[in-house]
Amino acid sequence: VEDCLKRHQLQPSHLELELTETMLLSKVSMMEQFNKLKEIGVHLSIDDFGTGYSSLLRLLKVPTDKLKIDRSFVQGLPHKKESAEIVKTIISLANVLNKKIIAEGVETQEQVEFLKANGCYKFQGYYYAKPMAYKDLIRWLTDN
Repeated sequence: VEDCLKRHQLQPSHLELELTETMLLSKVSMMEQFNKLKEIGVHLSIDDFGTGYSSLLRLLKVPTDKLKIDRSFVQGLPHKKESAEIVKTIISLANVLNKKIIAEGVETQEQVEFLKANGCYKFQGYYYAKPMAYKDLIRWLTDN
């Protein structure tokens, strides 16, 4: 990663690597590499949080900056009580651990309102835009 950043003249702080929660559980041996990435300034986030039977101890040890709430929990918002409580708990946990939080799979205004009311202010999902080609993204950004 360091060689690639140097070769392309990129600042490490401009790179964020997403690690799935399941991958983190199976790659305990990579903790040293995760720490080295953080030392050089690369950002790390845990993707699909809540789907991999997280070890809270491991969550403390992995040097991540952000938790991404899996879309499977967001889909039930705000009407499924269980989903709502899990999402609130993940947001609270992220705050206690001083990690940023982002909700994946946001598709409705109700979901946005619920998430904001509970302290999550970053979202990704079809509510904003569907996946698109680069040229379409540039057009979308200039039109919005």
